Amino acid sequence: MAFVADNPAVYLTYWPDWSDQVKVRYRWQTGIQTTIVGKEQRSAYRSQFVRQISFSLTNLSFAESAWLLRNLQRHGSEVWAVPLFSDVVALSVNANQGTSLLSFLDLTDLNFVEGAQLILLAPDTDTTLYEVATIQTVDLVNQQITLGGNLTHSWTIGQFVCPLILGYVNKEDILYLTSEHSSGTLTVTQVDTGSSVSE
Repeated sequence: MAFVADNPAVYLTYWPDWSDQVKVRYRWQTGIQTTIVGKEQRSAYRSQFVRQISFSLTNLSFAESAWLLRNLQRHGSEVWAVPLFSDVVALSVNANQGTSLLSFLDLTDLNFVEGAQLILLAPDTDTTLYEVATIQTVDLVNQQITLGGNLTHSWTIGQFVCPLILGYVNKEDILYLTSEHSSGTLTVTQVDTGSSVSE
């Protein structure tokens, strides 16, 4: 089965090791052009940057480690959906099953984008409980996000929401990964969906 950017092969729901830094880098595709007077000038080929997120994974259980190893082997070259952990935010109001409205204390400067996906996550004690939804609108006045559909589960105050990025995993960064033990850094480079500046 072929997986494309809007249909990721894997949704990663493992929390990072917060004792280590979650790193987000931004990359622009640029090139050198020569002006009519002979000077060199760097110009952007893309109107949007590409993110790269890196974070540590430690102390995974046997089942979690086996799941990660299996998916790296089967889908390591395909697109993954990964929470943008640098922009995690907690619900400020219960979001019950059947609602499409999420409320927060502050969404300022967070990367929730209309038309993109977000993920609701349980605390790091349960990596199997999550829900993915599409963002319909972002209301920075009332600090609310309206979803494109209704929630299928109920989520309580304090549970977490992250934007999702779609990208490719750098498998070489995973150290000491076996079905019984894992530790190391996971790096995901966002799929380049930026449009050409000239378009």
